[in-house]
Amino acid sequence: NFEGHPTSKTEPNIIFMTQVWPVKPNYDHEIKIERRLINEMRCECIRALRKEFQHQFDGGIFPSEYALANYKDCVINDPVVFRKDRYLQRMHAADIGIATMGLFGSNGGKLAEYVAAAKAIVSENLHYQVPGVFKKDDNYLGFSTPEECVAQVKRLVESPKLRFSMMRKNAAYYNQFLRPDRLVWNSLQVALGRA
Repeated sequence: NFEGHPTSKTEPNIIFMTQVWPVKPNYDHEIKIERRLINEMRCECIRALRKEFQHQFDGGIFPSEYALANYKDCVINDPVVFRKDRYLQRMHAADIGIATMGLFGSNGGKLAEYVAAAKAIVSENLHYQVPGVFKKDDNYLGFSTPEECVAQVKRLVESPKLRFSMMRKNAAYYNQFLRPDRLVWNSLQVALGRA
């Protein structure tokens, strides 16, 4: 259901539908700090993207109790839009996907979703390597601040050629490295010492 194909539009749509992580008093200090940083980055990106790309941007935070209490201005009030079928419909209608860091510095799950859907990607800089050849400026444009996020999205909006090239590269990467059967096959080749 996540798989898609490169498309070319004159006015691309941008998506970033995500969640924030609760910060509870009993969490370790480092976990609290990381979650606050993740939450702040996500919300600042949403605010900046809404401001810059008003009609092209589709995004916000899932309306959890924690999100409503702490990031109400970033929440999409209707939880139904986050249902898998609704989310996939919105994601496939987009051309550019935003990804941020996940817990413990992981590459966010949105990254893999956008690759499978053959989207142009703007991602917070990756901390972990992915299999195969997945390169910054080819498969995604990186950012480390909300302002950089907006600037990178603007590059993709203003350059249909760059956007379509990235979509094609992500479709090829998905088919070679991330599609479930290829992922298993490639892993077996590494385990058997053939790769």
